[in-house]
Amino acid sequence: MKVWQNLRSRSKYWSFVRFVESEVNFHEQLMEATNGVFTALWPVVQPLSVTLEMAAMSREFLFLKLDIPVPMSTWHLREVEVPAHVPVNARVKELGKHREEAVPELTPHVLADWLERAHAQQLPEEGYVPVLDTLHVYYTRARLLEDQEPSVQLAFGPHTYTLPVEQRKDGLWVAGPMRGTRINPPISWKLVNTDGRLGLEIEMGWSAWIETGSAEAELFMSCLYELEKQGWKNPRMAQRGGS
Repeated sequence: MKVWQNLRSRSKYWSFVRFVESEVNFHEQLMEATNGVFTALWPVVQPLSVTLEMAAMSREFLFLKLDIPVPMSTWHLREVEVPAHVPVNARVKELGKHREEAVPELTPHVLADWLERAHAQQLPEEGYVPVLDTLHVYYTRARLLEDQEPSVQLAFGPHTYTLPVEQRKDGLWVAGPMRGTRINPPISWKLVNTDGRLGLEIEMGWSAWIETGSAEAELFMSCLYELEKQGWKNPRMAQRGGS
Protein backbone atom coordinates (compact mmCIF):
# COMPACT_ATOMS: atom_id res chain seq x y z
CA MET A 1 0.00 0.00 0.00
CA LYS A 2 1.32 3.43 -0.97
CA VAL A 3 2.15 5.82 1.86
CA TRP A 4 1.32 9.51 1.39
CA GLN A 5 2.82 12.41 3.32
CA ASN A 6 1.04 14.89 5.54
CA LEU A 7 2.35 18.30 4.45
CA ARG A 8 1.73 20.37 7.58
CA SER A 9 5.34 21.49 7.95
CA ARG A 10 5.71 22.24 4.22
CA SER A 11 2.18 22.79 3.00
CA LYS A 12 1.56 23.76 -0.60
CA TYR A 13 -0.63 26.79 -1.25
CA TRP A 14 -2.38 28.07 -4.34
CA SER A 15 -3.52 31.70 -4.15
CA PHE A 16 -6.02 33.34 -6.50
CA VAL A 17 -7.52 36.82 -6.67
CA ARG A 18 -10.66 38.21 -8.26
CA PHE A 19 -12.24 41.67 -8.04
CA VAL A 20 -15.90 42.53 -7.49
CA GLU A 21 -16.21 46.24 -8.21
CA SER A 22 -19.64 47.13 -9.54
CA GLU A 23 -21.94 48.80 -7.03
CA VAL A 24 -24.91 48.02 -9.27
CA ASN A 25 -24.74 44.23 -8.99
CA PHE A 26 -22.15 43.64 -6.27
CA HIS A 27 -24.31 40.99 -4.57
CA GLU A 28 -24.82 39.01 -7.77
CA GLN A 29 -21.12 39.11 -8.60
CA LEU A 30 -20.14 38.04 -5.09
CA MET A 31 -22.57 35.11 -5.13
CA GLU A 32 -21.49 34.09 -8.62
CA ALA A 33 -17.81 34.16 -7.65
CA THR A 34 -18.33 32.26 -4.38
CA ASN A 35 -20.62 29.60 -5.84
CA GLY A 36 -18.22 29.26 -8.77
CA VAL A 37 -15.42 28.22 -6.41
CA PHE A 38 -17.56 25.43 -4.97
CA THR A 39 -18.47 24.09 -8.42
CA ALA A 40 -14.95 24.41 -9.85
CA LEU A 41 -13.37 22.49 -6.98
CA TRP A 42 -16.27 20.04 -6.51
CA PRO A 43 -14.75 17.22 -8.62
CA VAL A 44 -11.70 17.04 -6.32
CA VAL A 45 -12.69 18.45 -2.91
CA GLN A 46 -16.07 18.72 -1.18
CA PRO A 47 -16.88 20.27 2.20
CA LEU A 48 -18.09 18.35 5.21
CA SER A 49 -18.86 21.72 6.78
CA VAL A 50 -18.58 25.40 5.89
CA THR A 51 -18.19 28.40 8.19
CA LEU A 52 -19.22 31.84 6.95
CA GLU A 53 -18.20 35.05 8.74
CA MET A 54 -20.29 38.11 7.81
CA ALA A 55 -19.60 41.84 7.93
CA ALA A 56 -21.45 45.04 7.03
CA MET A 57 -20.65 46.75 3.73
CA SER A 58 -21.44 50.28 2.57
CA ARG A 59 -23.83 50.27 -0.38
CA GLU A 60 -22.25 53.45 -1.75
CA PHE A 61 -18.52 52.93 -1.33
CA LEU A 62 -18.27 49.10 -1.24
CA PHE A 63 -16.03 48.96 1.83
CA LEU A 64 -16.52 46.77 4.90
CA LYS A 65 -17.49 48.44 8.17
CA LEU A 66 -16.45 46.01 10.87
CA ASP A 67 -17.89 48.02 13.79
CA ILE A 68 -21.47 47.72 12.51
CA PRO A 69 -23.13 44.66 14.07
CA VAL A 70 -24.60 41.89 11.93
CA PRO A 71 -27.52 40.00 13.57
CA MET A 72 -26.00 36.60 12.76
CA SER A 73 -22.31 37.18 12.12
CA THR A 74 -21.25 33.51 11.91
CA TRP A 75 -23.07 30.79 9.98
CA HIS A 76 -22.02 27.14 10.12
CA LEU A 77 -23.47 24.51 7.79
CA ARG A 78 -22.48 20.85 8.09
CA GLU A 79 -23.52 17.43 6.96
CA VAL A 80 -25.49 15.46 9.52
CA GLU A 81 -23.27 12.40 9.19
CA VAL A 82 -19.54 12.75 8.61
CA PRO A 83 -16.74 10.16 8.83
CA ALA A 84 -16.21 9.25 12.49
CA HIS A 85 -12.54 10.24 12.50
CA VAL A 86 -13.25 13.86 11.48
CA PRO A 87 -14.05 16.34 14.31
CA VAL A 88 -16.29 18.87 12.55
CA ASN A 89 -16.36 22.13 14.53
CA ALA A 90 -17.68 25.63 13.88
CA ARG A 91 -15.41 28.67 13.93
CA VAL A 92 -17.47 30.95 16.19
CA LYS A 93 -16.42 34.61 16.40
CA GLU A 94 -19.25 36.02 18.55
CA LEU A 95 -21.31 33.99 20.99
CA GLY A 96 -25.02 34.67 20.56
CA LYS A 97 -24.55 35.66 16.92
CA HIS A 98 -23.96 32.19 15.56
CA ARG A 99 -26.33 30.13 13.43
CA GLU A 100 -25.85 26.36 13.24
CA GLU A 101 -27.49 24.21 10.55
CA ALA A 102 -27.15 20.60 9.42
CA VAL A 103 -28.29 18.95 6.20
CA PRO A 104 -28.19 15.34 4.94
CA GLU A 105 -25.77 16.29 2.16
CA LEU A 106 -23.89 19.42 1.15
CA THR A 107 -24.32 20.14 -2.55
CA PRO A 108 -23.59 23.27 -4.60
CA HIS A 109 -27.34 24.00 -4.68
CA VAL A 110 -27.68 23.67 -0.90
CA LEU A 111 -24.65 25.90 -0.37
CA ALA A 112 -25.93 28.55 -2.81
CA ASP A 113 -29.28 28.70 -1.01
CA TRP A 114 -27.52 28.92 2.38
CA LEU A 115 -25.34 31.82 1.19
CA GLU A 116 -28.38 33.69 -0.12
CA ARG A 117 -30.16 33.35 3.23
CA ALA A 118 -27.13 34.61 5.12
CA HIS A 119 -26.99 37.67 2.85
CA ALA A 120 -30.73 38.33 3.22
CA GLN A 121 -30.29 39.58 6.80
CA GLN A 122 -31.42 43.13 7.58
CA LEU A 123 -28.99 45.53 9.26
CA PRO A 124 -30.09 48.28 11.65
CA GLU A 125 -27.69 50.78 10.04
CA GLU A 126 -29.16 52.44 6.94
CA GLY A 127 -26.98 52.32 3.84
CA TYR A 128 -25.24 49.06 4.77
CA VAL A 129 -25.82 45.43 3.83
CA PRO A 130 -24.40 42.14 5.15
CA VAL A 131 -21.77 40.48 2.97
CA LEU A 132 -19.31 37.64 3.10
CA ASP A 133 -16.20 38.55 5.08
CA THR A 134 -14.48 35.13 5.24
CA LEU A 135 -15.57 31.68 4.13
CA HIS A 136 -13.75 28.70 5.68
CA VAL A 137 -13.82 25.22 4.09
CA TYR A 138 -11.55 23.25 6.41
CA TYR A 139 -13.31 19.93 7.07
CA THR A 140 -13.33 18.19 3.69
CA ARG A 141 -13.27 15.02 1.67
CA ALA A 142 -11.05 14.65 -1.40
CA ARG A 143 -11.44 12.31 -4.36
CA LEU A 144 -9.29 9.24 -4.98
CA LEU A 145 -8.77 7.90 -8.47
CA GLU A 146 -5.93 5.38 -8.32
CA ASP A 147 -5.99 3.86 -4.82
CA GLN A 148 -8.70 1.20 -4.57
CA GLU A 149 -7.85 -0.02 -1.07
CA PRO A 150 -10.33 0.20 1.85
CA SER A 151 -7.91 2.52 3.66
CA VAL A 152 -4.91 4.76 2.98
CA GLN A 153 -1.64 5.27 4.83
CA LEU A 154 -0.54 8.77 5.77
CA ALA A 155 2.90 9.52 7.23
CA PHE A 156 3.54 12.45 9.55
CA GLY A 157 6.91 12.66 11.29
CA PRO A 158 7.81 9.27 12.79
CA HIS A 159 4.20 8.04 12.70
CA THR A 160 2.04 6.48 10.01
CA TYR A 161 -1.74 6.74 10.28
CA THR A 162 -4.46 4.66 8.65
CA LEU A 163 -7.51 6.51 7.35
CA PRO A 164 -10.64 4.88 5.91
CA VAL A 165 -11.66 5.27 2.29
CA GLU A 166 -15.28 6.32 1.84
CA GLN A 167 -17.24 4.62 -0.95
CA ARG A 168 -19.81 7.10 -2.28
CA LYS A 169 -22.09 7.04 -5.29
CA ASP A 170 -19.68 9.31 -7.18
CA GLY A 171 -16.49 7.42 -6.31
CA LEU A 172 -13.88 6.97 -3.59
CA TRP A 173 -13.06 9.71 -1.09
CA VAL A 174 -10.88 10.32 1.96
CA ALA A 175 -11.63 12.89 4.64
CA GLY A 176 -9.81 14.98 7.23
CA PRO A 177 -8.53 16.34 9.54
CA MET A 178 -8.03 13.30 11.76
CA ARG A 179 -9.35 13.40 15.31
CA GLY A 180 -6.73 13.25 18.07
CA THR A 181 -3.80 13.94 15.75
CA ARG A 182 -2.16 16.87 13.98
CA ILE A 183 -3.16 15.42 10.61
CA ASN A 184 -4.74 18.21 8.56
CA PRO A 185 -7.43 17.91 5.87
CA PRO A 186 -6.43 16.52 2.46
CA ILE A 187 -7.37 19.83 0.77
CA SER A 188 -8.86 22.94 2.37
CA TRP A 189 -9.59 26.45 1.21
CA LYS A 190 -10.51 29.92 2.42
CA LEU A 191 -12.15 32.87 0.66
CA VAL A 192 -11.60 36.40 2.02
CA ASN A 193 -13.41 39.56 0.91
CA THR A 194 -11.32 42.73 1.31
CA ASP A 195 -13.58 45.56 0.12
CA GLY A 196 -14.40 43.72 -3.10
CA ARG A 197 -11.00 42.16 -3.61
CA LEU A 198 -11.62 38.42 -3.24
CA GLY A 199 -8.66 36.31 -2.18
CA LEU A 200 -8.85 32.54 -2.50
CA GLU A 201 -6.23 30.37 -0.81
CA ILE A 202 -6.20 26.61 -1.38
CA GLU A 203 -4.01 24.50 0.88
CA MET A 204 -2.82 21.04 -0.09
CA GLY A 205 -2.61 19.04 3.12
CA TRP A 206 -1.66 15.62 1.72
CA SER A 207 0.84 14.72 -0.98
CA ALA A 208 -1.54 12.66 -3.17
CA TRP A 209 -2.87 15.70 -5.05
CA ILE A 210 0.51 17.28 -5.82
CA GLU A 211 2.51 14.23 -6.93
CA THR A 212 3.67 14.78 -10.50
CA GLY A 213 1.96 12.42 -12.91
CA SER A 214 -0.71 11.14 -10.52
CA ALA A 215 -4.33 11.05 -11.65
CA GLU A 216 -5.29 12.96 -8.51
CA ALA A 217 -2.84 15.78 -9.32
CA GLU A 218 -4.10 16.00 -12.90
CA LEU A 219 -7.69 16.25 -11.65
CA PHE A 220 -6.72 18.97 -9.18
CA MET A 221 -4.96 21.00 -11.88
CA SER A 222 -8.00 20.74 -14.14
CA CYS A 223 -10.07 22.27 -11.32
CA LEU A 224 -7.59 25.13 -10.97
CA TYR A 225 -7.83 25.84 -14.70
CA GLU A 226 -11.61 25.95 -14.31
CA LEU A 227 -11.14 28.68 -11.70
CA GLU A 228 -9.06 30.62 -14.23
CA LYS A 229 -11.86 30.35 -16.77
CA GLN A 230 -14.19 31.91 -14.18
CA GLY A 231 -11.92 34.95 -13.85
CA TRP A 232 -9.67 34.00 -10.94
CA LYS A 233 -6.05 35.05 -11.46
CA ASN A 234 -2.97 33.18 -10.28
CA PRO A 235 0.58 34.14 -11.41
CA ARG A 236 1.86 30.58 -10.99
CA MET A 237 -0.78 29.27 -13.37
CA ALA A 238 0.22 31.84 -16.00
CA GLN A 239 3.87 30.82 -15.67
CA ARG A 240 2.86 27.19 -16.29
CA GLY A 241 0.99 28.10 -19.45
CA GLY A 242 -2.53 28.30 -18.05
CA SER A 243 -5.10 30.07 -20.17
